[in-house]
Amino acid sequence: MPPAVTRRLATLAAAGSLVLCVATVGLWVRSYGRLEAIGAGHWVNDDHFKTRLLESTWGNVIVVNVDSLRPSRAWGSLREPGWHYYTSRPREPWSPNDLVPRLVRANPRARTSSGWLLGFGYYFADMDGRPLRAIALPYWSLVLIFAILPALRLRSALRSRRLRRAGRCPRCGYDLRATPDRCPECGWKEH
Repeated sequence: MPPAVTRRLATLAAAGSLVLCVATVGLWVRSYGRLEAIGAGHWVNDDHFKTRLLESTWGNVIVVNVDSLRPSRAWGSLREPGWHYYTSRPREPWSPNDLVPRLVRANPRARTSSGWLLGFGYYFADMDGRPLRAIALPYWSLVLIFAILPALRLRSALRSRRLRRAGRCPRCGYDLRATPDRCPECGWKEH
């Protein structure tokens, strides 16, 4: 692939990643005032319903997988087959770490486990053969991931600019005082 095409693709990928980074920051801020969930549910058989959700709340993105014998009324419209969107304003600060104790209070025979580190977490509850599994990712980790490509592209552009101003090849750093239009070392040409 020609270097010009590679540079354009890298710039396009960095721009897309920057858009995702900014959008994620917006969702992160919004998550402190709204609990939002998008999910899909379907009947596996006459008495087995599966629901998969993507939730956003209190600085976390949570992926939830629920198997239930009969969908709970607490799930509202999410117990109907198909795609659903749910939003509400939480009455109190809530974190994903609060879910397991709430499930235990609602069903004392439930077997649960959870683990948390730096906002990353998982929780599992088995309520009489109805498993609930969830993984939580903090928004800051997603922002960090989406910021990598734009940061690398910016660093590359700044390095290239600095080398050009110093009279060096922006690709390999070779001294271009004798041949300013073309690098004899790597073949770079001034456009």
